[in-house]
Amino acid sequence: MKIEDIAKEAGVSKGTISKVINGYPNISEELKQKVNEIIKKNNFVPNNSARNLAGKKNKVIGLFIYDKGELKTSAFFQSFVGIAVDEAEKKGYSVLLSIIKSDEMFEKMKNFYDSGVINGAILIGMKSNIKELDAIIEKDYKIALIDYLDVCLNPNTILINSNNFFGGKLAANYLVKKGCKNLLHVSGDLDKFAGKERLKGFEEFCLQNKVNYEILEASFNGFLSKGIFQKYLKENKNLPDGIFCANDETAINIIKCLEESNIDISKTLKIIGFDNVDLSTYISPKLTTIDVDLKTMAIKTIECLIGKIEDKNSKKIYKYESEIELIERES
Repeated sequence: MKIEDIAKEAGVSKGTISKVINGYPNISEELKQKVNEIIKKNNFVPNNSARNLAGKKNKVIGLFIYDKGELKTSAFFQSFVGIAVDEAEKKGYSVLLSIIKSDEMFEKMKNFYDSGVINGAILIGMKSNIKELDAIIEKDYKIALIDYLDVCLNPNTILINSNNFFGGKLAANYLVKKGCKNLLHVSGDLDKFAGKERLKGFEEFCLQNKVNYEILEASFNGFLSKGIFQKYLKENKNLPDGIFCANDETAINIIKCLEESNIDISKTLKIIGFDNVDLSTYISPKLTTIDVDLKTMAIKTIECLIGKIEDKNSKKIYKYESEIELIERES
């Protein structure tokens, strides 16, 4: 709901609504009560209304992260946010960072749009098949989705993806070339697009090349994956000789887990991660990984979203899939 809708329902002008919102004294208590009841009933977020009515244009991008605890530990999220904020500020936009912890909180994002708090939004870390999010995507909101879909639902949907499927194949191919005969994929969250696609790429290579493999369903949260892998170690005497982890956080935590179990990975197996976060060069052994060119992904996200915001009539479809590269190190 927009401020015009509030005014129409109350039977007054937008200027009067602005005065109620901003506490002007020459408004009757009866009208104040009526307007505030309409605002409350419709979950209207009045932030910045006065500036909108005064003709000042907001330049704010919302960055929404679907978080189940990864934000505090995820080097990927932290790096993306840092680059995106810096790039947005270079172009004269501020970034409003908000955490979505449940599907119902997408209503909060919708209210930010409808009340003019934000001009567009970036969504990252989202699960698949969230009906509240799908309903928002179907509207005319300017939205950039990071690793969420591979098909644009409308011209205002911007897709920015890692080349997840090919990355999964590349990781499996690398392990086989290094002489590994039995592979294990420690997956990311399989209710997320990136988790499913990385697994599919890995599995397709193994099936096409008749390579023995296992799938250990885990998480993009490295600490959760470590616990799942610890249980796997206890239940399996024969370890694989090649492990592909869905992201670097998981790979780093599994290396720690193996060290704690007195398993010398330099002699027994190969490990490869995904994302090429900075931390992957600081551990021992340094982590072999798939680089997704995170900097370009973040910059492209801002460029495409601002392009949509500033050209309201644009029907151009923005879809970017990152270049990926194998970075071989010590693991």
